[in-house]
Amino acid sequence: MKLEYLHDLTNGGQYINVVSENLIRLFHFELEEIVELQKQIQNIVITQEKPLLLHTLPFITSINCELILQINAANNGIQRINEHQFTCNLDEKGYLHLIELLTPFSNEENIGGYQWLDPWADSGDIDFLLSWGGGW
Repeated sequence: MKLEYLHDLTNGGQYINVVSENLIRLFHFELEEIVELQKQIQNIVITQEKPLLLHTLPFITSINCELILQINAANNGIQRINEHQFTCNLDEKGYLHLIELLTPFSNEENIGGYQWLDPWADSGDIDFLLSWGGGW
């Protein structure tokens, strides 16, 4: 599984009909990696209420960013810490929903496609995408 931050997909305003201007994507993954990601979110973030540093998981290769999943009272989605570091701040219900959104990708019948992982986030200008092939 790869983790990557894509910035300014409008190319300085040249492309006006883009779905998302900035996003973090998880892509090129195996079914087993989705199952393990679900377990890690459940165990570390929800049960233990500790931050999960996605970029440090052995099955995730970070291309250009670090992403920390952590419990927050509000669903703020992905927020920038600095140029290459980001946090995803959701409440428990938000992370449970994120786990549900991952579930179809743990089934061989659903190889391909994509899923936005933060449609309920209250704010933030950085979207969160899961995509087997990297596109949407």
